Amino acid sequence: MLVWEDSRFPQDVQDLARRVDRWRRKRVGRARMPESLWTEALEVASEWGPYQAAQVLGLCYSTVKRRLEAQGPLPADLTEASAAPAFIEILNPMKGGQVAGCVLEVQTSSGNHLRLEMKEVSAPDLLTLLRGLAA
Repeated sequence: MLVWEDSRFPQDVQDLARRVDRWRRKRVGRARMPESLWTEALEVASEWGPYQAAQVLGLCYSTVKRRLEAQGPLPADLTEASAAPAFIEILNPMKGGQVAGCVLEVQTSSGNHLRLEMKEVSAPDLLTLLRGLAA
């Protein structure tokens, strides 16, 4: 699904993604993107982070990151290291080395959802599943 058809994104970001795509389709050769579009793209990147902005707008991540860093150091909450959880706590009673039951919900940065309902899964199997999802 294209970003400008996805209601999860704010209208201004959908409009910007539409304009970036329109520019891309109409450009001649390898013409550079206009600075006015870059200014707006960097506003999105300063709010969401360079990776998310690049994904949403269809831009090169390294270029977005380099341009954003040229404006000043990135806040800690926009770095990739802070994007992935470092710790996951499982609050569920265990009986006989098994999780009695749990619901695991995962949402990717692009908005995809996964919901798993499990009954009596072993702790090592649950850990293997979580590691696989995080990889």
